[in-house]
Amino acid sequence: MKIDGKIFFKMIDKFQYIPLYQSEGYFKRKYSDSKKYDFHVNDSNEPSIGCWGYVVKLPFIGNLLYVESLAYRDAVRVSLVNFLQELVASGLYSIININDDNIYDPYTEQSFREAGFRRPLGQWGTYLTVGVDLKVLEPYKSNWKKNIGKAAKIHGLSFQEIDNPTDKLLSHIAKLSVENSEIKHLSYHHTKEDLMAFMSDNKYKLYTTSINGEVIAARIVFINQQYSYDVFAANGYKSRQYRGVTHYLCSKIFEKLQSEGVVTFDFSRIPIGRKGAEGVCLFKSGSNGVLMQYNGHWLYTKKNSYRYMMYFVNKFIRKKYEY
Repeated sequence: MKIDGKIFFKMIDKFQYIPLYQSEGYFKRKYSDSKKYDFHVNDSNEPSIGCWGYVVKLPFIGNLLYVESLAYRDAVRVSLVNFLQELVASGLYSIININDDNIYDPYTEQSFREAGFRRPLGQWGTYLTVGVDLKVLEPYKSNWKKNIGKAAKIHGLSFQEIDNPTDKLLSHIAKLSVENSEIKHLSYHHTKEDLMAFMSDNKYKLYTTSINGEVIAARIVFINQQYSYDVFAANGYKSRQYRGVTHYLCSKIFEKLQSEGVVTFDFSRIPIGRKGAEGVCLFKSGSNGVLMQYNGHWLYTKKNSYRYMMYFVNKFIRKKYEY
């Protein structure tokens, strides 16, 4: 059931499972008024499933709806197949691409398949993540332990949770993001406007590490009830002068979340198998978290030929990395 976007986020606010990519802060950061997006729920009065996604009009084909994850009120997903079938039967879209970042469940797969969805040709993103159980924090792996120990000896090092960051602080963290991209040879960085969009949603929290009052590393985490998701990390040039700052920051975040009753921290995708990403995988696995799999990509196409077209577009036009 398609609804007005102005009420969508109010309707899902109390859902137990709101993945990072369905949050209001991510919506504000990702999309502008120049793009078209649709909002759907399974019931306008008491919804238990919802999602939003952006719409692209394809010449001679029709509309493509791209959805990043689904939001659920609770763990009971018996109505999922009905929700998906309604999306298909609405006739609004010739192609529906859903990349679901909820943890893999065979009954969810069954629902997608029953509703007419199939796995796309090619895998255009990682389905893997590392989840840290915050109920009982396991001892970190030896490399993490060593780095945290070294960071603890840094004179003037401190950890902060910042509820209302100033424009000056966000500008500084955006600069750290640019430096982080330069160091890691990334093609993107987060701007001050991106950070402001995230922090406009009260489910987002900013954590920083400072040395003698100067912020040298920062992380933003999305928290929904008992679940948390890694959103953004920035470590500038100065943080590279001090061993273990990132490990120290994460360990403090875990302790803080645990004290607030949060039970899980999701590192939000790890690019296992991608060239040059070994360091990211090694760092996140050092938390001694558990490797988990998302439900991943699902594709509905009005015509079977559109599946092949999507592969061609992703592979040769968008030049996306194929996992």
